[in-house]
Amino acid sequence: MRYSERVAPAPNITVLQTLAFSNAAMPVIGREGIEAVAEYLLANPLAGDVIPHSSGARKLRWAAKGKGKRGGVRLIYHYLVIADRIYLLDCYAKNEKSDLSPLETKRLAQLIRQLKEKYRAS
Repeated sequence: MRYSERVAPAPNITVLQTLAFSNAAMPVIGREGIEAVAEYLLANPLAGDVIPHSSGARKLRWAAKGKGKRGGVRLIYHYLVIADRIYLLDCYAKNEKSDLSPLETKRLAQLIRQLKEKYRAS
Protein backbone atom coordinates (compact mmCIF):
# COMPACT_ATOMS: atom_id res chain seq x y z
CA MET A 1 0.00 0.00 0.00
CA ARG A 2 1.32 3.43 -0.91
CA TYR A 3 1.11 6.29 1.54
CA SER A 4 0.07 9.73 0.41
CA GLU A 5 -0.25 12.98 2.37
CA ARG A 6 -2.96 14.17 0.03
CA VAL A 7 -6.34 14.03 1.69
CA ALA A 8 -9.61 13.79 -0.18
CA PRO A 9 -11.44 17.02 0.53
CA ALA A 10 -14.31 16.60 2.93
CA PRO A 11 -17.47 18.37 1.83
CA ASN A 12 -18.00 19.84 5.27
CA ILE A 13 -14.65 21.59 5.83
CA THR A 14 -15.02 25.23 6.81
CA VAL A 15 -12.34 27.87 6.28
CA LEU A 16 -12.20 30.59 8.95
CA GLN A 17 -10.05 33.72 9.11
CA THR A 18 -8.68 35.30 12.25
CA LEU A 19 -8.81 39.07 12.48
CA ALA A 20 -4.99 39.14 12.38
CA PHE A 21 -5.05 37.21 9.10
CA SER A 22 -7.72 39.45 7.54
CA ASN A 23 -5.88 42.63 8.50
CA ALA A 24 -2.56 41.35 7.15
CA ALA A 25 -3.90 39.66 3.99
CA MET A 26 -6.25 42.30 2.59
CA PRO A 27 -3.52 44.78 1.56
CA VAL A 28 -1.28 42.16 -0.06
CA ILE A 29 -3.64 39.63 -1.68
CA GLY A 30 -7.07 41.28 -1.43
CA ARG A 31 -10.49 39.70 -1.10
CA GLU A 32 -10.12 37.69 -4.32
CA GLY A 33 -6.78 36.35 -3.13
CA ILE A 34 -8.24 35.30 0.20
CA GLU A 35 -11.08 33.51 -1.59
CA ALA A 36 -8.56 31.77 -3.86
CA VAL A 37 -6.53 30.68 -0.82
CA ALA A 38 -9.66 29.25 0.81
CA GLU A 39 -10.59 27.32 -2.33
CA TYR A 40 -7.05 26.00 -2.70
CA LEU A 41 -6.88 24.85 0.93
CA LEU A 42 -10.26 23.13 0.71
CA ALA A 43 -8.79 20.98 -2.06
CA ASN A 44 -5.32 20.73 -0.45
CA PRO A 45 -5.68 21.00 3.34
CA LEU A 46 -2.15 19.68 3.94
CA ALA A 47 -0.41 22.05 1.53
CA GLY A 48 2.66 23.93 2.67
CA ASP A 49 5.31 23.03 5.18
CA VAL A 50 4.68 22.24 8.84
CA ILE A 51 6.28 24.88 11.04
CA PRO A 52 8.46 23.18 13.67
CA HIS A 53 7.31 23.59 17.30
CA SER A 54 3.99 25.17 16.23
CA SER A 55 1.59 22.33 17.14
CA GLY A 56 0.89 21.69 13.47
CA ALA A 57 0.65 25.12 11.83
CA ARG A 58 1.63 25.22 8.18
CA LYS A 59 3.33 27.88 6.07
CA LEU A 60 2.21 28.22 2.48
CA ARG A 61 3.83 30.33 -0.23
CA TRP A 62 1.31 32.43 -2.14
CA ALA A 63 1.66 35.01 -4.88
CA ALA A 64 0.96 38.61 -3.88
CA LYS A 65 -0.81 41.01 -6.21
CA GLY A 66 1.45 41.46 -9.22
CA LYS A 67 4.21 39.19 -7.88
CA GLY A 68 5.09 35.53 -8.06
CA LYS A 69 5.42 33.11 -5.15
CA ARG A 70 9.08 34.00 -4.61
CA GLY A 71 8.34 37.65 -3.94
CA GLY A 72 4.92 36.97 -2.56
CA VAL A 73 3.44 36.28 0.83
CA ARG A 74 3.54 33.53 3.39
CA LEU A 75 0.25 32.28 4.76
CA ILE A 76 0.10 30.63 8.15
CA TYR A 77 -2.80 28.27 8.72
CA HIS A 78 -3.86 25.20 10.66
CA TYR A 79 -6.08 22.34 9.52
CA LEU A 80 -7.93 21.20 12.61
CA VAL A 81 -9.02 17.76 11.44
CA ILE A 82 -11.19 16.92 14.47
CA ALA A 83 -13.35 19.99 13.78
CA ASP A 84 -13.24 19.96 9.95
CA ARG A 85 -11.91 23.51 10.08
CA ILE A 86 -9.05 25.33 8.42
CA TYR A 87 -7.98 28.39 10.37
CA LEU A 88 -6.19 31.15 8.44
CA LEU A 89 -3.97 32.59 11.16
CA ASP A 90 -1.42 35.01 9.74
CA CYS A 91 -0.05 36.44 6.53
CA TYR A 92 3.14 38.37 5.84
CA ALA A 93 5.16 39.51 2.85
CA LYS A 94 8.37 37.61 2.34
CA ASN A 95 10.28 40.88 2.06
CA GLU A 96 9.05 41.86 5.56
CA LYS A 97 10.35 38.72 7.27
CA SER A 98 11.48 35.28 6.20
CA ASP A 99 10.21 33.25 9.15
CA LEU A 100 8.22 33.58 12.33
CA SER A 101 10.21 34.48 15.42
CA PRO A 102 10.47 31.92 18.24
CA LEU A 103 8.00 34.00 20.27
CA GLU A 104 5.51 34.11 17.36
CA THR A 105 5.86 30.36 16.93
CA LYS A 106 5.27 29.80 20.64
CA ARG A 107 2.11 31.96 20.59
CA LEU A 108 0.90 30.15 17.50
CA ALA A 109 1.40 26.79 19.22
CA GLN A 110 -0.55 28.01 22.25
CA LEU A 111 -3.44 29.16 20.06
CA ILE A 112 -3.57 25.85 18.21
CA ARG A 113 -3.49 23.88 21.46
CA GLN A 114 -6.43 25.98 22.71
CA LEU A 115 -8.38 25.28 19.53
CA LYS A 116 -7.69 21.56 19.82
CA GLU A 117 -8.79 21.50 23.46
CA LYS A 118 -11.98 23.38 22.61
CA TYR A 119 -13.01 20.78 20.07
CA ARG A 120 -11.90 17.79 22.14
CA ALA A 121 -14.12 19.03 24.97
CA SER A 122 -17.13 19.37 22.63
